[in-house]
Amino acid sequence: MNPSPSCGVDFNKGKGTMLGINRDTTEAKGPGVFIEEITKLIQEKGIRTPPILAMRRTLPGEGGLDEKIDELKKKIKKSELQLQ
Repeated sequence: MNPSPSCGVDFNKGKGTMLGINRDTTEAKGPGVFIEEITKLIQEKGIRTPPILAMRRTLPGEGGLDEKIDELKKKIKKSELQLQ
């Protein structure tokens, strides 16, 4: 789930704070700690990295859910094409 400091895929927020290297909680482009590490382990084993998809959570009463679902559908289609 973007922008989780551990499981964010496209964005993370507070990753440095989670690692104890700084107190920066601004959003940054790039994966969270867990996604980064699991990707490294997969690559070290010589396994093709599977598509890893994420979206931002939608809180109750928050709009934009349909747009987020459409964006996720596009990511799924793109990842399916990459696997062929």
